[in-house]
Amino acid sequence: MFRFYQEVITFSRRHPAIRSRHIDIIHVLGSTRVIAFTRRSGNDELLVIASLNNAPFLDGYSITQPDTSRLPDGTWREVFNSDAGIYGGNNVGNFGAGVPVSNGHIRVRLPTNGFLIFYKQ
Repeated sequence: MFRFYQEVITFSRRHPAIRSRHIDIIHVLGSTRVIAFTRRSGNDELLVIASLNNAPFLDGYSITQPDTSRLPDGTWREVFNSDAGIYGGNNVGNFGAGVPVSNGHIRVRLPTNGFLIFYKQ
């Protein structure tokens, strides 16, 4: 747990977007208990996807944002996974891969009761 907090604090110091007041909630679905939002500060752009579901989405979870300016096309690289094995988790995620966004659509593997952070490349 200590390592998790250390790395979260380090991450927040390196990414001004995580501290930014510019937050845009792009997806909320009560039935799946998933929320996604972007945070921006200058060129630093992050996508946070959190799941409070009691089961992982091993086959992937799709988010489609009709307003493509709110979830821009390109590659979003997973840069933080709260379910990583080094924190005692199950390593459910995208293993630091770049995940494509096209026409406001992204599909990612989500952990149980965890969150992922993606960086816009």
